[in-house]
Amino acid sequence: RKDMRSTLSPAFTSSKMKLMLPFMMEVGDHMVLNLKKNIKEGKTPYLDVDAKDLTSRFANDVIATCAFGLKVDSHTERDNQFYAQGLKASSFKFKQLILFFMSFAFPKLTKVSIQVYYNSLMLQL
Repeated sequence: RKDMRSTLSPAFTSSKMKLMLPFMMEVGDHMVLNLKKNIKEGKTPYLDVDAKDLTSRFANDVIATCAFGLKVDSHTERDNQFYAQGLKASSFKFKQLILFFMSFAFPKLTKVSIQVYYNSLMLQL
């Protein structure tokens, strides 16, 4: 835990977060514009929204912009490759989930399993 915290902490200092805020606002504004456009194009004055899909696409666009410097528009482009690959990388099957937790519970026993887990994860991408 301490290793991960010390690795990630420099990325989330207050000055870095202040630098990320305009990008996050831009993604949010674009998301709202897209929602308004969808309402206008619809037959009713409201829009049924899948909240999980909406927020995961927002998070995807923010990560792509802030971490990779990419302009990704997964709200408009529904079949966006960056979004699709992110879903693949973050959706664990049962076997992968067990290996993931085993690596934390028994680090010495699962040293070899980590390589197998990583290889299987990369093959799925």
